[in-house]
Amino acid sequence: MPEPVLDHFILFNDVFEGVMVRMDIETFSYTTVPLQLANFTPIALTFDPTLQQIYFSEVKNQTSVIRQTDLRGAWVSTLGYTPQGSVIDGMAFDNKRNMIFYTDAGNNRIVSISPDGSNLNVVGFNIEQPKGLALDTNAAVVYWTDCGSQAKIESANYDGTNRRIILAEDLQFPYGIALDVAAGQLYFCDAGTKTIEVVNTDGTRRKMLYKDFRSACYGLALTSQYIFYSDWTKMNVVRINRDGSNQTPAGPDSFSQVFDVYAFDSSFTKA
Repeated sequence: MPEPVLDHFILFNDVFEGVMVRMDIETFSYTTVPLQLANFTPIALTFDPTLQQIYFSEVKNQTSVIRQTDLRGAWVSTLGYTPQGSVIDGMAFDNKRNMIFYTDAGNNRIVSISPDGSNLNVVGFNIEQPKGLALDTNAAVVYWTDCGSQAKIESANYDGTNRRIILAEDLQFPYGIALDVAAGQLYFCDAGTKTIEVVNTDGTRRKMLYKDFRSACYGLALTSQYIFYSDWTKMNVVRINRDGSNQTPAGPDSFSQVFDVYAFDSSFTKA
């Protein structure tokens, strides 16, 4: 009997506790993905909605490894190890082209690769501190945050052409980023300015949605109604409405430090 297709959930990882979690968007009921990995240190993650598989990164022995599993954690496979010094902080999956994209802060680049480990392609070079990324799979464009000495948000075509700066002012540590393809808007969080903001993909109509002077936001994910984000000053994921209202803790205060957050909501037209 085939496994039921799951919908309306977030995925996130707790690097200090060494767990990956699937949580319902509305009820906040959750279950861990029981991976049998020694010294499990999950950093970035993304999801293939067709095969219902998770891709995630770990840092091992001064480099990063990319692995995959299903939502039950019934098996784990290794796609491969990245070059020495690699630090994969952000991942995204193109379901149309069956491609994984990731940021590599250790080697200052954005990379795409097939799930079998083949067809590695460097999309962007000389990026000081690439962190989060988001994909427009219709236009074949990747967006990313750069937390370097001149913090910015950039984009480029999948082949590396048409690289451009979208925002480069009033940014400090932009980490998480998410894209509403239909609206042509980027949502991002900045751990330095303590804000969650939205801006058009051409850099216009920037708007602050939420500010918390005590926060240290990192991962960010988007659904049709909500923004989910991780905050290193809190022991859970946080949910707010997309207009920035109604901050709500998502689940109990029982985690240590949540890194990446991914949201799957089939009612939301995403890349």
